[in-house]
Amino acid sequence: MASVGWTAGLGERAAFWDLSAGNRLGAIQLQGQHNKCAFSSDGTLLAVAGAQKTIALWDIKTRKQVGTFVGHSGNVADVAFSKNARFLASISSDNTVRLWDVASRQQVAAINDTEIGNTAAYITISPNETMVGYTMSPGGFKLWRVSSATASDIDSGVHPSASSPVFSPDSRRIACVEQSEGKCVVRIFDVETRTEVAMLYGHDNAITSLAYSPDGKTLASCSFDKTVRIWSAA
Repeated sequence: MASVGWTAGLGERAAFWDLSAGNRLGAIQLQGQHNKCAFSSDGTLLAVAGAQKTIALWDIKTRKQVGTFVGHSGNVADVAFSKNARFLASISSDNTVRLWDVASRQQVAAINDTEIGNTAAYITISPNETMVGYTMSPGGFKLWRVSSATASDIDSGVHPSASSPVFSPDSRRIACVEQSEGKCVVRIFDVETRTEVAMLYGHDNAITSLAYSPDGKTLASCSFDKTVRIWSAA
């Protein structure tokens, strides 16, 4: 399958694009306001979430909706697939973080967190599928071990503007963006000890996303300062 991206405007249609050739492949009809989407790692599935309180699952090849995850009672702020697409994580203004089995579309675990509310929330799943990391702005940076009934702070010193959490490929580290009082910083933490192992300065405008290289040795950051920076993360 060709590398696929998607775009959505203020209407209720989303377009798919062949990233190699720059060609539009087709479009799907959406319902209501949508906040976030996530591709499965193999590029076959797309999860779309928003104000309709459900998460729609789309087959990329057929452009058809193949399932719905039902359970949230509030706006779904963000979604993320696990590495092998067995699980989908979601975070919502109903103050819950949920983990879903993709094949059955059923919830397999959930926690309550009253700090979520209507914050700008972001979520990620560790590659080993044992942890969910999420940020809230305002609200901080938390880690949920799926075997536990609650989440805990990664670091109480994180400013309330944390966003874009991402695990390293070995699940031993987790990075986030911190933006407040003119600072635009990437922070990396050791998952087991919760200690900060790196603070990366360089961007002078908002950082929009982070991504680890497959070997975990490099971290990329993208910013409104019109740069993409490559950092040593070893």
